[in-house]
Amino acid sequence: MPFARVEIVESRLMFVRRVLAEGVSVRAACLEFGVSRTTGYKWLARFRKDDVPGLVDQSRRPHTSPTRTPPEVVDRILALKDKYPAWGAPKLEVLMGEGSPCARTIDRILERHGWTIPASGAKSVGRFERENANELWQMDFKGVPRGHPQLLGCVDDASRFCVFLTPVPSQRLEDWWPVLWEAFGTYGLPDAILCDNGPSFRNLAMARYSSFDIRLLRLGIRPIHGRPRHPQTQGKIERFFGSLEKEKGLGEPAVFLARYNDVRPHESMKMRTPAQCYVPSQRMRPNRMPSTKPPDGSIVRKTGEKGEFSYFGSTYKLGKALPYKRVGILGGKVFYGTAELGSLERYKV
Repeated sequence: MPFARVEIVESRLMFVRRVLAEGVSVRAACLEFGVSRTTGYKWLARFRKDDVPGLVDQSRRPHTSPTRTPPEVVDRILALKDKYPAWGAPKLEVLMGEGSPCARTIDRILERHGWTIPASGAKSVGRFERENANELWQMDFKGVPRGHPQLLGCVDDASRFCVFLTPVPSQRLEDWWPVLWEAFGTYGLPDAILCDNGPSFRNLAMARYSSFDIRLLRLGIRPIHGRPRHPQTQGKIERFFGSLEKEKGLGEPAVFLARYNDVRPHESMKMRTPAQCYVPSQRMRPNRMPSTKPPDGSIVRKTGEKGEFSYFGSTYKLGKALPYKRVGILGGKVFYGTAELGSLERYKV
């Protein structure tokens, strides 16, 4: 027994002896030893019941814990955590369903069983998001080990719904465009698509529209490209790829995609899943790409190898994405089919 505890027991024993052996009143003994009468009577009762051992401090732990989480509930929480190791207490609370312990209780259970994950220490830099589904899709390629197929992903900005996560042969436009075309057929056309400035999205573009941009414009979709060397601009798709890595979904992207869209609650959407928040676009994809015939009433010019053409003695250059194409000039603007490419002055050399 530690020295301090021995002193405490001896002091209590002296108190008991003053009352029982020497006949001092309980009130006087309590004043002498600086304790309340409730405490004094407690030590006397314990001594009469258990002798000296009764004067040792006893555990304050309650004999029963009616609010303690039942073992079967703890087992279910641990089973879910084992199945989804990257998910925290708020998501597990949703999966547990009605009557589940709160997230703080689940956190404590996980901590007791060694499932605590230290905070990353990263600070939020702020975020923005569209209000409605299909106002903006974010698309990018996920870095994969050399020799593996390229992995192309696309998420809806408002709902976080993953439109597709698909291996493709390469980052050449012709190799991955069919994936996007099929997604348009399944979910309709978004208002805009946000990508980075990688060669797969800005091929042949330089400061002008790329081949990919031109296809989007022909479908009535606005192409948007993030600022160079600022991946946070494409924060939703980057965050999605982060979850893909954290949950080890690279090996089975289809399995991860189903879990992400239909099972995984999202904290920024009040713990609903992306599939519960997403609705397809009402803008249906055409069966084929729209015609490239210039608008009626426009002045038609044919571009050269680098997209250049002459108009009233001046030279204009649309870029390498539009070589040997018929374009229309109408109302001071340039058109490729019905797609408006911007003001004529923008392209003057």
